[in-house]
Amino acid sequence: MIDEKKIDLVITDFEPLTCHAAHRKRLPVIAIDNQHAITNTRISLPRGYRRDVATVKLVTHMMTPRANANLVLSFFPAPVKRRTTFLFPPIVRQEVLSTIPHSGDYALVYVTSPAKDLAALLKQVRYKFIAYGFGAEGQDGNILFKKPSMDGFLRDLAGAGAVIANAGFSLVSEALHLGKPYLAIPVSHQFEQTFNAYYVDRMGYGAFWEKLDKEKVESFLFNLPLYAEKLQSYPRSGNQALLTKLDELISGFTSRKARAADV
Repeated sequence: MIDEKKIDLVITDFEPLTCHAAHRKRLPVIAIDNQHAITNTRISLPRGYRRDVATVKLVTHMMTPRANANLVLSFFPAPVKRRTTFLFPPIVRQEVLSTIPHSGDYALVYVTSPAKDLAALLKQVRYKFIAYGFGAEGQDGNILFKKPSMDGFLRDLAGAGAVIANAGFSLVSEALHLGKPYLAIPVSHQFEQTFNAYYVDRMGYGAFWEKLDKEKVESFLFNLPLYAEKLQSYPRSGNQALLTKLDELISGFTSRKARAADV
């Protein structure tokens, strides 16, 4: 396809083949992802995860080796290590950018697989919850279980007073953009989620617990005003800065390739 389409440049979002194909054809590569925050910026890391960090760094290098430029997405500021690395706020989809949030009297709960223990725990907490991902539907005590729905989920996210969920980068980014305090429960053995959860806590945007109990949930809910105050200063600049830099890099790399071809 690179030969047939006469491709001049490759952009990868942490996909395992495109970067290697580009190197074989000696094409410039621009990588856009959040994973390189761990390798290309100066950050602190949670204790006790040395082996996980080493694994993530190895996988990151294998996925996108020697990119000509890295556009790193991050919901917190961090100094970059390399002059070819550029830090930007997370990319947020247009539906979220155009959403006007408000703070309701419930917490949105989301898990990637059914979690009966979490549901049982939340029933002990005097608060209202709207829950997705539990494989259930309907009202059960203080929890309203809902089936998957992109539009419905965004409406409930926009109106939530808080979020309790796994720590995937996309949901964390959208929740913080909408000003939602976040109780992060990273999926086991996924260090990227642990890293996201650690920085949610470190930035004061919410809390990070690997295992929850009733007291921890209640402590999070009690501190919602503190998290909300911190989130008032969260940068909400949209995607334009990254897109402008991307245009600049594309122009620079393709014009350089054209000049080399003329020579």
